[in-house]
Amino acid sequence: VFSILLFIFQFPESFIVAAILALSNLFPIFGPLFGFVVFVLLCLITYSEFPFLLVLLVFVFQQIESNWIQPFIFKKVMHL
Repeated sequence: VFSILLFIFQFPESFIVAAILALSNLFPIFGPLFGFVVFVLLCLITYSEFPFLLVLLVFVFQQIESNWIQPFIFKKVMHL
């Protein structure tokens, strides 16, 4: 999801940044926060005008993934 979203907004090196965001989501609590902070810093460096819509969409997708999708998958895998 992140790679498609970043590709649509023509973010440079979108697949590498998407991999960083996805891998940071594997660590509970602070992983998504760290990935999002790195992403926002890269946005500040890359764009002359800050892309609020892109940052908002990444934040929303990241929250959906880490708060709803991952617990649902872990519940099935761990038989909780």
